[in-house]
Amino acid sequence: MNKKKIMAFSFMGLFAMAFVTASILTYYGQSTQTINVESPIEFIGGETYNVDGDYAGKVLVGHELGMKNNADFSVLMQISDNSDLPKNNGIETSYVGTLGLTKKTVDFTSDNWDVLNDKVQIEYTVFGDEFNAEVTEGAIDGYVLVYYADNDDRFANPGETVLVEYVEGNLPAIGDNNTVNDYSAEYPTTPFGAKIWYVPSNAIPSGVIDWERADEFYFESSLIQYNAEGQITVYPGETLDFTPEFDVSLLFEGTANITTTVTPVLD
Repeated sequence: MNKKKIMAFSFMGLFAMAFVTASILTYYGQSTQTINVESPIEFIGGETYNVDGDYAGKVLVGHELGMKNNADFSVLMQISDNSDLPKNNGIETSYVGTLGLTKKTVDFTSDNWDVLNDKVQIEYTVFGDEFNAEVTEGAIDGYVLVYYADNDDRFANPGETVLVEYVEGNLPAIGDNNTVNDYSAEYPTTPFGAKIWYVPSNAIPSGVIDWERADEFYFESSLIQYNAEGQITVYPGETLDFTPEFDVSLLFEGTANITTTVTPVLD
């Protein structure tokens, strides 16, 4: 009997061991990583503004908006609105920016020319159906606004010069070397983009810039962008201001709520 009891207890011990070794572990260890980030782009503007006009058939100017890039990398942003909704038919919306043009000390041995005090102010389209630019302060008789596209050697091989009213497509245009020329030393927050100049109309014979008259030109103070689809790159440290303009049809009557949205373009 003692032997039987001993054997029974031995089997019970084996069963207990088998039960313990058959348990399943869900993990060997665990760690939680808390991710804290913020948007690289800061939107500048209020949620609601009133834009009052007396009659239809005019262009109404909205309140200035903006995007500021606080990151150390570029962000491609999409500007959009709800102008195409049926209830907003009769209102065409575009977005404009401002830019100062200045005379500079002409020095063909240097890439960076010193800025002089003589200036004019322009307004240009950032996003809209077509590009346009106009002088708003300091207009001069006999001068015209042009888009100048650089070649690889701007002085020995001047690039194409186009009157702003004849610009087609986005800016900078394909083939403009300023899409790859890095101007960060001169314009840290707009290292790439298009150049808009104010020059005497007879200083661009056949669309070729006459560099001998460069001391008469008003040059860009930063590089700009225009995109018909509203896709604009905001560079590190850049604050891009833009103001909506509402072209109201004579046939429109009542109230419309135009909402502007900015979102990053994801790959």
